[in-house]
Amino acid sequence: MCDDICSHLETLRSQFENYFPSSKYDEVSWVRDPFHCDIENNKLSLNEREQLIEFSNDAGLKIKFQAEGTVNFWTSSPVEREYSALKIIIQFASTYLCEKGFSSLTQIKTKYRNRLDVCADLRLKLTSIHPNIEQLCKGRQAHPSH
Repeated sequence: MCDDICSHLETLRSQFENYFPSSKYDEVSWVRDPFHCDIENNKLSLNEREQLIEFSNDAGLKIKFQAEGTVNFWTSSPVEREYSALKIIIQFASTYLCEKGFSSLTQIKTKYRNRLDVCADLRLKLTSIHPNIEQLCKGRQAHPSH
């Protein structure tokens, strides 16, 4: 049993490294924290390095980064186009949503529920909107008269 667990963990590690190579992860450390990154070790062009140095010395942006967090900062920042940070961040969100979609589909498509059209069920499973059940129930009559 111990050998099975070890081989499974080794497979997970190799798959994780395949999706997220450590060399690429180190190259984009400026996205995680542009104010405390090693600019010399990042594979940026000379122009991009100069922009990042200028950017990292802006105290106002540093305060905004600390207050908003990484994702909110880059999505609301007007300089995100210059640094292409969203291209790096979006990889994780799209991978997560894809995996969530496949997991939801396997939960929906069981031998007891194998309907051909799963669009509505899958949409309900993947949405981030939470329905107000009480409000929906108030709009319906429990036992309609015949």
